[in-house]
Amino acid sequence: MESCALCEDFVCKKVGNLLASAEGMFVFMNNKMSEVTREEFELCARQFCSMPALIRIMADAGKLPGWVKGER
Repeated sequence: MESCALCEDFVCKKVGNLLASAEGMFVFMNNKMSEVTREEFELCARQFCSMPALIRIMADAGKLPGWVKGER
């Protein structure tokens, strides 16, 4: 999947606590990091380090209203 924002299950239990920042993943998921693969971590880190991009993707996918991107 290109972005978590496009997933039907977003925000899922696996990434719900990861939204604050890539560093937050270590803090919030410290006791569950063994369940997260490196690939999943890197995908989340890329996306959540760029929250504006995640919001744009969600709006483009129709998951958020157009006004979120400044459209009228």
